[in-house]
Amino acid sequence: MSFSLHAKAQVNSIVNFYATQINKIVYMSFTIKQGNTCADTQIQRSADSITFNTIGIIPGICGSITTDESYSFSDSLPLYGQINYYRIYLGNQGSSYVVKVEVSPLSELPLIVYPNPSSDFTTVQLDQSLGKNYQITVFDLFGKKMIEPARFFSPYFLSTHQWVSGNYIIQVSSEDGLILKSNLSVVR
Repeated sequence: MSFSLHAKAQVNSIVNFYATQINKIVYMSFTIKQGNTCADTQIQRSADSITFNTIGIIPGICGSITTDESYSFSDSLPLYGQINYYRIYLGNQGSSYVVKVEVSPLSELPLIVYPNPSSDFTTVQLDQSLGKNYQITVFDLFGKKMIEPARFFSPYFLSTHQWVSGNYIIQVSSEDGLILKSNLSVVR
């Protein structure tokens, strides 16, 4: 299903719409402001920022009359090696603003996270040729820090037993400025 960017006015009921590539997946999170509802939220992608195709649907009633509602979505087959444009389509309310992500070509990163998904702990391991001192930070998909930046040596054992089920972003930076990211799913 294709839609034109100019077919409807952009809605202002979407706030905090973010997208980022981690390894081979583009992760998105967004919030629908209180007082706004719709039926079936469509996540749409475009290669040219004009013609959008629906790549996923979050079924059911979206939003809430009384509270802000947050959602997340993963694009496991982005358009590699080019800019991907994303928006949220809320039916009669129209579309959100457009978020763009420059998706890297397929490549293997020297960062391994296992077990993934995790329930109690996970191990973060790096290619030793990158150096010896690293700093690790973990965020949820809404940008909240789950652990503050901390120095570590590879491998690093990360306790996840107090975290709620969901997706998290592990960011590792080296002394020379290299930044690597990986996703982590926590399941209960």
